Amino acid sequence: MGHETLLRRLVVARTSGTRVRGIVNVVGQAFGRPAPDTCRSARWTLRDFAAGKGEIEISLLWPTAKPDDNIGYTGQSLAKIGFPVNTLYGGALFFGPIVTGLENPDFVARANVTDTTIAYATRPGARLEYALFFTNFWGGTRDVEADRRFRLDPLIGLVLNDVPNNLLLGLTAHAGYSFYVVGGAQFGLVRRLDASSNLQVGGRIHTLTASVPVNKRFGVGWFAGFGLDMRAVGRLFGLVSK
Repeated sequence: MGHETLLRRLVVARTSGTRVRGIVNVVGQAFGRPAPDTCRSARWTLRDFAAGKGEIEISLLWPTAKPDDNIGYTGQSLAKIGFPVNTLYGGALFFGPIVTGLENPDFVARANVTDTTIAYATRPGARLEYALFFTNFWGGTRDVEADRRFRLDPLIGLVLNDVPNNLLLGLTAHAGYSFYVVGGAQFGLVRRLDASSNLQVGGRIHTLTASVPVNKRFGVGWFAGFGLDMRAVGRLFGLVSK
């Protein structure tokens, strides 16, 4: 805020580094106020500050005569202001446990006194797995240090127990950028009794058969869980600083 003549001569410029667009990796001295009738306000918008320390310089332009009789301007620096600038992120990697409804039982042949039957080596039903997720931030990059609004973002994940045979797709809900609640669909190859053998759990199997005939089929099931981002995991074990 200042006199109209003074405001017309002010120049505000960024003197710190420029943030490079597209890379995914986010004041203050007392002064006397002139009388309200002699003051107007002006606003400058400066963008794309590089992460780290941001700096701006306020200068006053004075008219100066040039040899060709034209009028030029000379800038007089009035103030330099520095402030922290946080890194902007376009997504997050995080890790955590999930419960999945995609059944993937194992089978075994069990012998008793009279015959041999097929049984479950591992019971079907919901099971615990561990997954690594990546979520892409809808709406562009974000300052994860300052943004604490509730967000819903898409995710893709890998099941660490069986990476080649599983894929996770879904959504993550979070109000910060350390703890994520996840849910969605799991797509994978799962074990089933070979349909051509006409065998079923509890049924008899020939005692000379070396193993239970099993093959893998494509299946889809639900999953739900939570995760911690890799920065939080690193801080937890002292691998990275804040």
